[in-house]
Amino acid sequence: MRRMDAGCGWAKVAVDGKRNNGICLLVFLLLKLRSKASADSTSNSSYTVNIMANTTNPNPEPLPADKVERTDADWCTVLSPQQFEVLRKKGTEPPFRNEYWNNHKAGVYRCAACGLLLFKSDSKFDSGTGWPSFSSPVAESNVKLVADNSHGMRRIEVECPRCESHLGHMFDDGPAPSGKRFCMNSASLKFYPSIDTPYTTSKPATDPSK
Repeated sequence: MRRMDAGCGWAKVAVDGKRNNGICLLVFLLLKLRSKASADSTSNSSYTVNIMANTTNPNPEPLPADKVERTDADWCTVLSPQQFEVLRKKGTEPPFRNEYWNNHKAGVYRCAACGLLLFKSDSKFDSGTGWPSFSSPVAESNVKLVADNSHGMRRIEVECPRCESHLGHMFDDGPAPSGKRFCMNSASLKFYPSIDTPYTTSKPATDPSK
């Protein structure tokens, strides 16, 4: 009995003066089938990688129903101090000294805390208030309206329905046809030139109000 190295550690061929052609043929066919299966597996893996490489936005589009819940300590790790004050503590940034009040570029605005799509640039208008203002959100379900009676005023607060972060307030003095003005804090938003631009929720490098 002599061992035949077939490259897979299990084939043995009996040799007794004359090669057993039947066994050798069987070993050959089995090795060929195994080689084909390995090649198919490699091909499928490459195909999967190529699909991922061609995906424009690596993050699935978040939905309002995909709730995000974090502790204040967790939020502090992903938000700047100004973002945390506005988004989580319902603060207000100074007018005319914020990032997007005078931004006229085409694109979309997402929640700075969780990435939910909120507004498109074609609904943005110059309200003269010093804060970014929009006549309507991308969809009614993409904003949450809450009665706000703080500071001795009756207003309508706008929250992100996904992470319940404070965005700003809504007023009934906007342009037609909606007649609404969604007065937002720049610190609550992140602007992207396209809806397909990969979004992040990392801290900004600088504080525009400084």
